[in-house]
Amino acid sequence: GCGGPKGAAEWVAGMRQGSAPAARATASPGGRGGDVGLADAVLIFLPGAKEIQTLQELLQSSRAFSQEPARSWVLPLHSLVPPEEQRQVFQRAPLGVHKVVLATNIAETAVTIDDVGFVIDTGRMKETRYDPQRRMASLDDCLVSRANARQRRGRAGRVREGACVHLFTSHRHRVVALHAQPPEVQRVPLEQLILRIKALKYPGLAAEVCAQLVEPPSPAAVRRAVDELVGLEALTVEGGKEALTSLGVHLSTLPVDVRIGKLLLFGAMFGVTDEALTIGAMLSYRTPFLSPMAKRDEADAAKMQFANA
Repeated sequence: GCGGPKGAAEWVAGMRQGSAPAARATASPGGRGGDVGLADAVLIFLPGAKEIQTLQELLQSSRAFSQEPARSWVLPLHSLVPPEEQRQVFQRAPLGVHKVVLATNIAETAVTIDDVGFVIDTGRMKETRYDPQRRMASLDDCLVSRANARQRRGRAGRVREGACVHLFTSHRHRVVALHAQPPEVQRVPLEQLILRIKALKYPGLAAEVCAQLVEPPSPAAVRRAVDELVGLEALTVEGGKEALTSLGVHLSTLPVDVRIGKLLLFGAMFGVTDEALTIGAMLSYRTPFLSPMAKRDEADAAKMQFANA
């Protein structure tokens, strides 16, 4: 089958009508596979909130769901869903109601939905990646790795028999997915790691220590991180030796981005701690201008109040 919201919608509609090729489903490690009954919830993995909204609209507008909407729960699960709405995901559907959960990779390991009997994996995910040349992090749509696919398959049959369908080819699973996800040390800024290395007084330069890691970051990324720390006056490089400054020592103890850490420290020094904390919190979190999909008009109206103030 094809991946993405459309392919997942076809599978769910077919299951509801009793025509989905369940025999092609891959049995999960926790169960023996087989037919999925109405009492079994369906968990569908999608890359992000936009794809979840698209699939939700496709399902709710399909003939299989629109004819008897009271017999269906279509529940989104991603980071923008309010906690009180997320709790509904863990409730069992009433008798005769089919529960379908549309989730990002938040449902891979962080939560267990105990009535899931069928998993549909579209094979894609959103992942934060760091570009050392631009010195920017971005949220990219990418293929899932074998480990991700295995985690998703394991969501079916956690506490009951279950089955899983991956909406991608076995070739892609064997060859492409093996290299789909680089290790975290190759995806994130390295300034905080280098500060910790220097604070723990590992012998040698930061580049030499990083090169000894099992899956080391690129030398270019390490050089740029060192240059960034020197520019922030958190690190000195003299005579072929690296040393933390007093600022660097303090920054190494703060679990935040080094630039925000410097903002907080200087804010405290100049007596504007509250203001620095507010700015730091805003910079550390996603943009406040995002609007909840189901309450976009209300969010726009709230923002206009600030514009007219």
